[in-house]
Amino acid sequence: MKRKERAKGSKGSRGAVRGFLGTGKLLATSGLLWAWGSLPGAAEEVFELAPYEVAEGAAARQLSNPRLGARLEALPQGATVLTEEVLSQRSVTDLDEAVLLSASAQPGDNYLAPYRLRGFAASLSTNGVTQGEYANNTFFNEAVTVERLEILKGPASIQYGDVEPGGVVNRVTKKPEGSFGAEGGVRFGLGRHGQELTEASFDVTGSLLEEREVNGRVIAMRRERESFRDFIDYEETLMAPSLSIRPFARTTVLLEAQWEEEESFLDRGLPTVGAVGEGSELTADGRLDLPPRRNLQSPENRYKNENISLRLNVEQIVTEDIRVNLQLFGEYFEETRDSTDFFARSTFASLLGPLPPNTVGRFTSDQFSENHLFGLQADAAGTLRAGDWENRWRLGVDLRREDELRDSVVGLASPINVFNPVYGLAPPAPLQLPDDRDRDIETRGAFFQNRWVSPNERVLLLAALRYDDFEVETRTPDSRFAFGEAAVTPQAGFVVKATSDLSFYGSYVESFKAPDPAGGTLSSGEPPDPETASQVEGGVRWALAPRLLATASAYQIVKKNVVFTTNDVPPQSVQIGEQRSAGMEVEIMGQLTSQWRILASGSYNETEVEDGFFSNPATGENENVAGNPLPNTPEWAAGVHTDYEIPEGSLLEGWSGGLSLLYRGRRSGDLNGTFSMDAYTRVDAHIAYEKEGWRMRFAVRNLFDTRYDLLANQPVSVLPGAPVNGMVEIGYRF
Repeated sequence: MKRKERAKGSKGSRGAVRGFLGTGKLLATSGLLWAWGSLPGAAEEVFELAPYEVAEGAAARQLSNPRLGARLEALPQGATVLTEEVLSQRSVTDLDEAVLLSASAQPGDNYLAPYRLRGFAASLSTNGVTQGEYANNTFFNEAVTVERLEILKGPASIQYGDVEPGGVVNRVTKKPEGSFGAEGGVRFGLGRHGQELTEASFDVTGSLLEEREVNGRVIAMRRERESFRDFIDYEETLMAPSLSIRPFARTTVLLEAQWEEEESFLDRGLPTVGAVGEGSELTADGRLDLPPRRNLQSPENRYKNENISLRLNVEQIVTEDIRVNLQLFGEYFEETRDSTDFFARSTFASLLGPLPPNTVGRFTSDQFSENHLFGLQADAAGTLRAGDWENRWRLGVDLRREDELRDSVVGLASPINVFNPVYGLAPPAPLQLPDDRDRDIETRGAFFQNRWVSPNERVLLLAALRYDDFEVETRTPDSRFAFGEAAVTPQAGFVVKATSDLSFYGSYVESFKAPDPAGGTLSSGEPPDPETASQVEGGVRWALAPRLLATASAYQIVKKNVVFTTNDVPPQSVQIGEQRSAGMEVEIMGQLTSQWRILASGSYNETEVEDGFFSNPATGENENVAGNPLPNTPEWAAGVHTDYEIPEGSLLEGWSGGLSLLYRGRRSGDLNGTFSMDAYTRVDAHIAYEKEGWRMRFAVRNLFDTRYDLLANQPVSVLPGAPVNGMVEIGYRF
């Protein structure tokens, strides 16, 4: 597995009928124009236009978002970079398998917020552009188009706009390359309880017009999966073309597109003690003793969605010290859902009376939604010199408009016995609760940041300010409601190099985000206050070897005005006062030797709701969740991935192998603290052979068949982890 240097392009776009036309209309009617050309004298000048090129030996220290800076060593904030090599070694199909290797990273609460960082939800970004609020983020989890994964810890509003305070998971997509390359492969998987996987993919790149520096790339994938959970299967199809052009000496243009379609089962996991009737048979620790494969939803559940995205990136060199970058992006997402979910026990009782023991109440959701996103990011960067110091400045604006149209009807399904399920029974009473709405969100931001860099880069000082405002309008058949807010958020930080191998950093940063309550407003009818957060962090980075970097940090995040959605039907949105997360992280990544690579992390994270009093509009009762820990967040967590490659010239040249270990401590299942999930340790292993273009890999996940809970998805359901399963991968690179 020899490393290859690759010349990358930039960002892009793609289309499929309705989404392509919708995005094209947005671009055409936006009134935004961008022109580029060669400046006087440009024909004689040659500039390096490659912020996407990485020296492979330092790949795990590079960052793609220029707003963050070039390298981890210059960032006064915790971050992890997972290269394509790490993703390949773990035979990653879903990015959550890689994200969990990062310190303080956990699975999220649901498919709209798939990850948590440092106790809070993480926002998702592609090539530095934040995903839409209502995008289906199961598509984000797809790994086949991803070259590297960057995980920034803590509030990141200065660089990414209105994002969650846990941090940002940014995927960097594969770009067109100037030299021809092609790779195709298949994967087959089998596991306990009927797990199956079949996948085929190809990736072709190369120069289309060498004299014009026009390069193209096409990635395609088809996958079918059978879950270990009863009657759950998935079908996924993806196509992602991209095109890079260098029309003038000082100009680069990248166009990317992606179309994805998925037909699946929206798995809600297993019900918890809060969903079953009084007097149910529970284990000693208060849990239901159900086999992980048990599915209590309807076998007829179906879930289908389609996602189309287009991205255009233009970079222009104005002078040797000034560059301008523009991104335009559009996204279309369509979702059709016919699913069965679980009532909270108290909600079912208030509607139909007490549940019998060992049964769970269920409701159906028949929903169609359509989402459109259009946005723009523009920034300029340059360098000023004041004596021996450099001022590296950057200023920019970003605009985003997103709309969601949803038609939904909630109905009643029959209660079901959790130990002896009988499907298809008629519901006990009619229940029809329409939930139709149309919501628009507009966000606007402007920022300025400056980095003062001392001679020999011994000291770096960072200061930044950002202005944000948002407007939210929600329309239902009976009402119209609009509100908006604005704020200025600061960031300050420093990095001090004590020696060439040792540096210290510290930072303070704030964030500001438009809240997203169910129904668009709080259940009281009042507009929610913006969700704000702040983080204080300090740490040390130590280059243990030329290609081995260790980071240790301590932090505290405080989030205010948190919107909390109850599990009532319809859901109730309330705002509670304050949540806090504080902890420590240690992370080591790089190479111990030229053949031995390692990524290891450990974290301690203490979370608490500090102000959690609210009045539940559904029950009229006062509730208080103060003192409870945040869900899906263990105090202790650790992860290790290590891989060893047999040296060249030996008898087993071309072979490699490795192990991965994930540990997660005991976690609370919901904000009310009604149940917990036990600690677990999971071990994965792989061996691989790669030589003369051929690639063969065999991976086993959950090697010792550990039974564990992956996450709690809403207060009434827990998603169990998959039992032991294996995967064979065969590929060839031209």
